[in-house]
Amino acid sequence: MRACFLAGFLTLFAVGSAFAHALLAIVKIEETSVRVEVFYDDDTPAEAAKVYVQNDAKEKIAEGVTDEKGAWTFPKPALGTYTVVAESVGHRHRKSFTIGENITTTEPTREELTRTPFLAISVGLGVILLVSVGMAYRFG
Repeated sequence: MRACFLAGFLTLFAVGSAFAHALLAIVKIEETSVRVEVFYDDDTPAEAAKVYVQNDAKEKIAEGVTDEKGAWTFPKPALGTYTVVAESVGHRHRKSFTIGENITTTEPTREELTRTPFLAISVGLGVILLVSVGMAYRFG
């Protein structure tokens, strides 16, 4: 019975560490430039993250490093679809974006991307509880 609760307890910590520090990015298309904001899921800026932009042919058209706020800006490319790749401390995030004739972007906000997923956490904890109770019943 102790082994069941120990397994459940250890699973709680393993899930938390596996979810920690997801790298995210927001692409903001401006009049003459494109701004990329790179940050972790806890809203910490990804300072000194390497960032590059590829066209559809997978050719790098721009590359740079984020500043202390996790931001990097490059000149606005021609109309088309591009992919921005951000890398920081062993994490990588890829995001496609389109340069169209309009400057409008429909990016989620940083707040929306870093919001704590309470429903997912509740479901995960419920599954862990059910597995622990099932193991206790089976082996206890």
